[in-house]
Amino acid sequence: GVLWTISLSNRRWDNCNGGEVYKKMSEQEIDIKDDDATLKFYYDSLLSLGRDIRAVVPKNKDLVLSGVPQDYSVPVAGQTHFEIESLPGGFGGWSHDYIGPQASYQRNICPDALYMSGRFHASWGDFGGIKEKASMENDLFDALIYNIGFSIGDHMNPRTNLIKPLYKTIGEVFTKAEFYEKYTDGAKYCADIGVVRNKIAHNLPYLADEHYGSNRILTELGYTFDIINEDMDFSKYKLLILPDNVILTDKLKEKISTHISENKGLISSAYSCYDKKENKFLLD
Repeated sequence: GVLWTISLSNRRWDNCNGGEVYKKMSEQEIDIKDDDATLKFYYDSLLSLGRDIRAVVPKNKDLVLSGVPQDYSVPVAGQTHFEIESLPGGFGGWSHDYIGPQASYQRNICPDALYMSGRFHASWGDFGGIKEKASMENDLFDALIYNIGFSIGDHMNPRTNLIKPLYKTIGEVFTKAEFYEKYTDGAKYCADIGVVRNKIAHNLPYLADEHYGSNRILTELGYTFDIINEDMDFSKYKLLILPDNVILTDKLKEKISTHISENKGLISSAYSCYDKKENKFLLD
């Protein structure tokens, strides 16, 4: 089947200042001087465009919408799977610190997620960089550990064709992957810890610094964890961690209270579940 990959934004919420945008906002009586209102318009427009694209793409074709908010790209826009870009060079924030939290969150939104690595080091368009076999294997094993699929991207150099020795190395890496498939196919990632985040809103980033910090700490300690939002199942976790800035919504309060009543663990850091105006925590 043909895979459709549509890139809709640069992965960050930002206001658009085009004349046609102002016209549409004026028709909807949106105050163009209200940054929050215009940001929400941009966000809603992305979701609407995602739905329109899904309506055009045949139902039997896979679809990736790069830039549509993660929490809504599957249920609202009909995305079939996630592809998580990560390269050791880290240009654009896609370092090896990126793959862990993204995989830990996205595999719970959609059962099909893919580690999209590359044969290059720095970023897409790095025609000169060729990763060593050990580096490619590192990415493969990360994918297996996070219970997601794996791919190695390439660019055809405009002055040459595909590099045959490179594909010999890639073939050796995938031969190793094939050996482990008998253990990993159909496997399920089982986590003891749920790292809680608020479901994304129009003015919030995908994942914040505290999620990357949690990933690094828990990974180095050898703990298994998922990153979860308030719409997901909390019952399977022995411990919940609320890192730094979790806002206690009504739904979250109910789920956390149930979790505590079952004598399970809770760690809340910094301002999570904290009312700054009243200077008090919102949980007993």
